[in-house]
Amino acid sequence: MIELRSVTKTYRTGSVSATVLQDLSLEIKEGDFLAIIGTSGAGKSTLLNLIGLLDLPSKGSVWVEGQNVSTLPEKAYGLLRRERIGFVFQDFKLVRDMTALENVEIPLAYSGTHNKKQRRERALEVLRDVGLEGKADRYPDELSGGQKQRVAIARAIANRPRLLIADEPTGNLDADTTKEVLALLQQMHQSGMAVVIVTHDPFVAGHARDVWELGDGKLALRK
Repeated sequence: MIELRSVTKTYRTGSVSATVLQDLSLEIKEGDFLAIIGTSGAGKSTLLNLIGLLDLPSKGSVWVEGQNVSTLPEKAYGLLRRERIGFVFQDFKLVRDMTALENVEIPLAYSGTHNKKQRRERALEVLRDVGLEGKADRYPDELSGGQKQRVAIARAIANRPRLLIADEPTGNLDADTTKEVLALLQQMHQSGMAVVIVTHDPFVAGHARDVWELGDGKLALRK
């Protein structure tokens, strides 16, 4: 599905350069459930940006379904990202003055493939899938942390992505709510999505099928 081939990512500020990822390779296949674990500053966010097609490597290549992303115009790989990948973030990134339903409708509106009625029906469907159909008209400030993350997951899967990327999805949640969100991510995996969790928490990583540890700019398989 997505393959990183010998990627290196270097950031430059004036004459100073810092290499965050070094000659790193990773393949994400259909049905995978991966966790990428590492300490703060290990480069997890940089790696996430490459996997999620939010950035390009300094060296090496990123391939999606047999296409080298770096050879595509920005609009084309932006379309791949929008249609193939859903994102869930630690801080939810919900729009505060929009209801749960309206937040979930956002990617559907951008896709241009749904009219207003279809957007509402699909948004209600995915809210029901995450157990929040009854909260559709609530605003983010009226929801608990766990409920906000469920809305964020609903939004991420609204366009039926093939890959769900969760960046520290339980970082702002208590232990019980963490378990609920992890169960929901496992449910998404069982429905056919590939799932990648980026985390610093071994407990969270332990719910994945394979765990990769990021350190010194390189990945090593832990199990």
